[in-house]
Amino acid sequence: MRTPGLCALLALPAAVIIACSGSGGDAPWNTMPTADGHSSSFFPIAAGTAHDVTGGGTSCDGCHSPQSPTFAQFDCVGCHTDATTTPHHSGVNGYRWASDACYGCHPQGTADSVDHAGIFPIRGAGVAHAEVACAQCHVDPSDRRNVDCATCHTQSLAVASKHGAVADYASYADTAGCLRCHGDSQVNRVASHDSIISREEHASWCITCHPGMRSDKTWAADWNSRGCVACHGTNDPDGD
Repeated sequence: MRTPGLCALLALPAAVIIACSGSGGDAPWNTMPTADGHSSSFFPIAAGTAHDVTGGGTSCDGCHSPQSPTFAQFDCVGCHTDATTTPHHSGVNGYRWASDACYGCHPQGTADSVDHAGIFPIRGAGVAHAEVACAQCHVDPSDRRNVDCATCHTQSLAVASKHGAVADYASYADTAGCLRCHGDSQVNRVASHDSIISREEHASWCITCHPGMRSDKTWAADWNSRGCVACHGTNDPDGD
């Protein structure tokens, strides 16, 4: 059994190492990190964080029950009760009131401070990805920046056929390509270019003519950017 009540020792200098043991002479030993060490390696609990253990608002035993055999086990729902937590997740597909699910979406211990609408639209009536669970796109719970479009949009004949008019589509048929062309989950029809520029004379990959990237979404193409010299390297109207 873990020795309880060690939280007050976090106030000791960082150089002091406290050890906790299980019962029995051959029990494994674990070193107890300082608040700063815990914050940098596991979960933010240092002064000023939402789960600050140095100010008395949160205790180690509040998350790591003294009855737990290992600090690898933690409990979020003891404080974040179903009644107070679930109503705030009404628009989150795949939501579960469970400690592992809490940590999967809030590894920094804060409320959802990310404006997802400013990254990629997932909420609202008529939004294409409104019914998609978080884990379907975010395949790595430890890094929400790691997304995968191919979990749903597999490069099958059905998806490829929708890009038949897109030159060199096969070379960019991956998640980076998806997000570069569909940064707002929008679909820009190639046919719409007929009223702007002849597609027959400019059957190029979209990014060849639109090489710029957006400043707000650095992974997405800026369709207002235009570049001609990649193909037209001369001002000779009869040249290439």
